Amino acid sequence: MKQFTLAFALVLVFGMSLGCESTETADDDIITADDVLADMSPNLDHRARTHDEARITHARTFDTNGRSMWTDIERIFLLDRPSRQSLFPTP
Repeated sequence: MKQFTLAFALVLVFGMSLGCESTETADDDIITADDVLADMSPNLDHRARTHDEARITHARTFDTNGRSMWTDIERIFLLDRPSRQSLFPTP
């Protein structure tokens, strides 16, 4: 237990001695209030989706609607299953 405590204390002191490294930023990287006010939500075209996420959703919706349309057309023209009006099987 003493060795664990000593090792923990050494790691803690070593970690505290490193501290946080601060990097200097160029003037171009500084975000001003005007930058924030000009674009309050960068990279978002909708309330919670980026442009690419919206395009993927639209593509998936068009694909699903297109496949469902053919199913609906088959049902309208009674092509989805055989007729159930006859008591005898039809060829």
